[in-house]
Amino acid sequence: MSACAQTIYIVRHGERLDFVDRLWRRSNPERSYDPPLTDKGLLQAKAVGQEIKSKTLDIKHVISSPFSRCLQTAMCISETLGSQSVGISNGLCEVMNPNCYVTRRVILPTPQLESLNVTLDDSGIDCPLPHFPEQFRDAFHRYASAFEAAADKHWPHNLVLVTHGYGVQRALNLGLSTVAAFQVEYCGYVVLERESKRPQWKLGESVGAS
Repeated sequence: MSACAQTIYIVRHGERLDFVDRLWRRSNPERSYDPPLTDKGLLQAKAVGQEIKSKTLDIKHVISSPFSRCLQTAMCISETLGSQSVGISNGLCEVMNPNCYVTRRVILPTPQLESLNVTLDDSGIDCPLPHFPEQFRDAFHRYASAFEAAADKHWPHNLVLVTHGYGVQRALNLGLSTVAAFQVEYCGYVVLERESKRPQWKLGESVGAS
């Protein structure tokens, strides 16, 4: 990747437990929309942290969606990068739509941070949760705004933003200036770069997003 004034990594969370254990949602009806990572997902998160570390040592903050699977992923990445905490941005959250297994209004932050071994810092962005049900076009606009808000707050520092599959799709759309749909693997990511504070983002790299 070329040297740029600011680089952000937009990363999808690791493997979610409810896609492996199909009984998990039934056993956790109050948190059915918010599964944690599997053991494999934790390993994926650590691996992507190592991959990012090998490419740049200059990550200032890791900021996450408030969903448990993202916070766990973010914390693994943060620890791998030598930090011990993460920020939260509600703008990075899952699309509030039944097609994303969100079947009712979500009350967040609900994650049990202590049980997830997550420590928060003040690097996040204070913004409200989207309303349920949320349309996908509104979610894509929200993701773009969340990326820009985090990048502007911490300009010109480099960041890792941990979000959901549709968030990484949106990042790839921004980098390619298209509205095409893409598939995003667990812990797949897109790298966006910019030379100054208000230009169009450029795609630096995409891994596991095609």
